[in-house]
Amino acid sequence: MLKRLPVSFRLLLVLMALGLTVPFTVLASHAVWRAVSTEQHRFSEQLLATARALALAVDRELGQARARIDTLVLARSLASRDFDDFIEQARPTLPEGTSVTLYDSRGTMLFDTKLGRVDPRLSGAGEAVTAGLAQEGFFVSPLFIGAHSGKPFILIGRPVILGGERFLLGYVLSNSRLQDLLQAQRIPENWTSAILDNRMRVAARSRLEERFVGAEARPEIRDLLGRGEGVHPSFVSMDGQRSVVAAAPAPESGYAVVMAAPKLAPLAAASRAMAPTLLAGLALVLFGIVIAVLLGRRLVGALDRLRAGPVPGAGTGIAEVDEAARRIHFARRARDEAHEALRLSEERLRLVTEAFIGGVYECLPDRDEQVRSPGVAALVGEASDEPGREWWRSRIHPADRERWLAARSALERGEAESFEARYRVRHAAGHWVHVWHRSLALRGKDGRVERLVGSVLDVSAEAEERRRAELLAREMDHRVKNSFALVTGLVAASAHRHPEAEGLAQELRERLNALSVAHDLSRGGGYAATVRGLLKRLAKPHGDAVVVLGLDATLPADQVQPLALVVHEWLTNALKHGALSRPGGRILLDLSVPGGTITLSWREQGGPPVSPPAERGFGSELVDATVVAQLGGCVEEEWAPDGLRRVLRWPGEATPTGTAPLALLRQA
Repeated sequence: MLKRLPVSFRLLLVLMALGLTVPFTVLASHAVWRAVSTEQHRFSEQLLATARALALAVDRELGQARARIDTLVLARSLASRDFDDFIEQARPTLPEGTSVTLYDSRGTMLFDTKLGRVDPRLSGAGEAVTAGLAQEGFFVSPLFIGAHSGKPFILIGRPVILGGERFLLGYVLSNSRLQDLLQAQRIPENWTSAILDNRMRVAARSRLEERFVGAEARPEIRDLLGRGEGVHPSFVSMDGQRSVVAAAPAPESGYAVVMAAPKLAPLAAASRAMAPTLLAGLALVLFGIVIAVLLGRRLVGALDRLRAGPVPGAGTGIAEVDEAARRIHFARRARDEAHEALRLSEERLRLVTEAFIGGVYECLPDRDEQVRSPGVAALVGEASDEPGREWWRSRIHPADRERWLAARSALERGEAESFEARYRVRHAAGHWVHVWHRSLALRGKDGRVERLVGSVLDVSAEAEERRRAELLAREMDHRVKNSFALVTGLVAASAHRHPEAEGLAQELRERLNALSVAHDLSRGGGYAATVRGLLKRLAKPHGDAVVVLGLDATLPADQVQPLALVVHEWLTNALKHGALSRPGGRILLDLSVPGGTITLSWREQGGPPVSPPAERGFGSELVDATVVAQLGGCVEEEWAPDGLRRVLRWPGEATPTGTAPLALLRQA
């Protein structure tokens, strides 16, 4: 049997270093490849999501134009062809960069709210007007060049019949409005965004817009939009930049949005994400090699000093270890192993502490001593050598200090298993940092807290996001209220000029007020209103004459305003002709939710005798249309001699939220 030759310890160290380095290099290369692929996919999804969001914003902008056309079509001055009066009324309501025009059936421009009455020989938008006159409903034109200004515009219009003649009422939107829409997105500087009209021409562009507005979209973009939407990973943009491009259509207007980012943007993002990992891995490899070399030199030197000892009878295959094996004492080995275990334990604790994104600490309440990690000082931008808790307490916001102290005292007294609180601490730079603080207690046999271990985490970003969301909700609520006030004001102004319509105007104001009340109940979003809450709010002006009973249910936000309009119409009729028109008359409302269907029973008592009307008025038709089209429900009516009875049913996802006694209804 051949004798195994001894191997140098230095050679084993080199082989070990190579054995660690090569697999790590392979794994790191694979990780980089995976990271780059993942980042490219994530980047493409982000680019496409941005394009979708911008496409919806384009539809929203054009939809607002459509809503204004809907409002202006109803103007009496337009119906009476008093165009000068119409211009005076419409001009103050239009945003900057927009105007309203009117064309006759031959495409001749009659007026523009910016220019006033114009020379009838001018035809304005030409092909766009001809196409709009041929439509039966709303029409969104492609980009065109205005005849007066020579600037690019978009025409949103609809045909109207005035005095038996067909006209086109158009809302002229400057492409500067679309430019503003692109600029408001705050996309990165080296990205390019563009809006394409419904003929695949550039209507607006975030960069070099003067050069490319009106240009045809590239075939690759047409192919993407032909498939609905998509991402092109390698595309040369109009300005010659190699890019990643995402395209998404605006579903309502036929327009589309294109987002382009530099080709290397995903790779740059992946490089930034992977750089710390790669540097840390390289540092660990170098650190391991250095430690291996230093440890090898130290061990070889020690073994050289032990070389004079006898060679053991059974060799290990390593010459230096064979020479020193007989001199290693078991006690020393046990001691070294214990020290190494302790070192590893401390090192694990140190790594866990440093890896935690925040600060950790340990506290001895009896001695008021604390040991804090560097992350605690990082939260407030300064460190302290004070061992007690007073240093931290002094940095807590005065308004939050009592809450912090109460929670801490409850933990120490044994009234709580853990301490958890959110509060603010003062940073050295002067601002306040929102933190989430949690502690656990180690108790002795007598139940006293012997040691507290806790962590503090910076949650300022979460608090700021919540503040922004609340601010946005308040702003939207304010805008909706302003819209109600504006419409009510327009109705009042119109009624003042036309006294014969005062009754109609008063009825319209009451309906708008009902919708405003419904908005107040639903402005929390989602399921903020209940059926009972809405009914009580609408019935409040009638006092005890309207009684709401039965099972309550939550109400989706999109059902609040339709239901408010229906109930307001019924209450108005009851006040004019039904139970509320006489003293002592009352209305009983009973709510139930059988099988996911919300049922509202209406019963009038103490009113005059009732009978079905000879013909249904506008209010009844409005109720029927609202119940069917917006609530998806139905109404049953019974003209009983002792009072009108109705049952309104509509489907929904409402769930019961409470009950109310039905004794009063049974007695009735």
